[in-house]
Amino acid sequence: MACLLWCHLQVLSEVFLPLLSKQVGVMDPASTGALGAAAGSAGTGSGRPRELLGNMQKYLAHIKQALQQLTGDVKLPMPAVTISCVAAACRDPDVIHTFEEAVAEWSSTLSDVLQKETEKRVQGKGPLAEMDFWHARSALLSGLWEQLSVQAAADIIEVAEAGSDDRNLMAAFKGQMAELGKLVHEVSGYGTSGWRPVK
Repeated sequence: MACLLWCHLQVLSEVFLPLLSKQVGVMDPASTGALGAAAGSAGTGSGRPRELLGNMQKYLAHIKQALQQLTGDVKLPMPAVTISCVAAACRDPDVIHTFEEAVAEWSSTLSDVLQKETEKRVQGKGPLAEMDFWHARSALLSGLWEQLSVQAAADIIEVAEAGSDDRNLMAAFKGQMAELGKLVHEVSGYGTSGWRPVK
């Protein structure tokens, strides 16, 4: 999914946006080729090329936000170990140790992110500052949630939970996951739509 969005973003931003920007800036059908001629026939007074450019820029911003939500700003490292059977992995001390280390690193990252997010406040005043705040929070938290929701991460957590002797690690991680889930639910109605009442 992210690959398709990235390709779409590249084509729009590197091909169509420069052509449209040039056409809007020059507004001379002879110098811009077919695109300019088509826009010129629509009439420069109608504002259609400028409107199309504005809409394309908004669309590109939405694609960038979707990519950010899919990939996130924070990357959680995945162990290079692959397992075919969770039950068998739960009996392998080396795999359990590797997965415990991964969960410990995820736990540390989650702790840092959750602390920073709870301390973060809206920068600036007005609805645009609020929208930027909730968009950024939604992208970060949703990106983390997505990374921890993939099957590979679920298997790692299951193996670490079943085979680990460190109950404090798993209890702390579960608490952080619950807090992350609560925050993701909070921003799901606000951050993705960009609307939240200004306080």
